[in-house]
Amino acid sequence: MSKIYPKRFNGGSCIEVADNLLSVVLVRDTKDRDGGTLHVDPTAWKAFVEYAKQH
Repeated sequence: MSKIYPKRFNGGSCIEVADNLLSVVLVRDTKDRDGGTLHVDPTAWKAFVEYAKQH
């Protein structure tokens, strides 16, 4: 995973994001690494990040 983002409203929990792959962005909970990984289309991830920056 390439980045760790804090979730500010959930007691300091964080997510890890691997956005360095060509065909998928992977997202998982840093405290529950065996709990599964969300696979997101890179275009959708970029749109989500841009939306989050504006809100």
